[in-house]
Amino acid sequence: MFQSTDSRKHISLMLSEVLNDIGVNDRMVMKARRNFKLMETMFTVSMKPVGSNSINYFLGSHSEGTTTLGLKSDFDMLTIDNSFNVIKDLSEWELSKINYLMIQDETTTPGYCFLQLTESDKPFLAVTIPNYLNITDRKGRILLKNTIYDDSLHKTYTAQHGPSFFSQGINGYRDSDSVVAFPCKSWPKSASCWLERQGKRKMANQEY
Repeated sequence: MFQSTDSRKHISLMLSEVLNDIGVNDRMVMKARRNFKLMETMFTVSMKPVGSNSINYFLGSHSEGTTTLGLKSDFDMLTIDNSFNVIKDLSEWELSKINYLMIQDETTTPGYCFLQLTESDKPFLAVTIPNYLNITDRKGRILLKNTIYDDSLHKTYTAQHGPSFFSQGINGYRDSDSVVAFPCKSWPKSASCWLERQGKRKMANQEY
């Protein structure tokens, strides 16, 4: 059915009033965002005494303040493990961190890479396997296993979906998804096209 501009504007205003009545407004959105930023900080700090070297980020509709209680949205968390350092070149190697060199060749799936271990005290590729977290491939490279968190996280989470670990909410808790990531200062080559698209979009918006 065709609706005039005035009709759509009237419906939009009515919808805004309803959303405001149930607490979906600018004030509550900002309050939810501040609340989750505080939760991020408290969670990260609380893990320091047990030796954690990670930073935690809460993502999704809850941290954005765009959900309500009735929607029962799940809880998304990203954990950055700062004990590791992923590099594109050995010049980015850092002392006191576990450095892994990104490897992409004809055997890697688009968007993925192998992580090759370097020596702990100098910027050279490792030649011996230091622990159970690493394996040697057919080319003799010492690579990080993609299952290093399976044993520890499976004790807390009930299922795994790719790199994400899922936990079903019980007794008033929300469903949750958690992903562990390693920091990398270099932008992956496979994602460079995304930066180009963002640059073109920004330029296009500036033209108006």
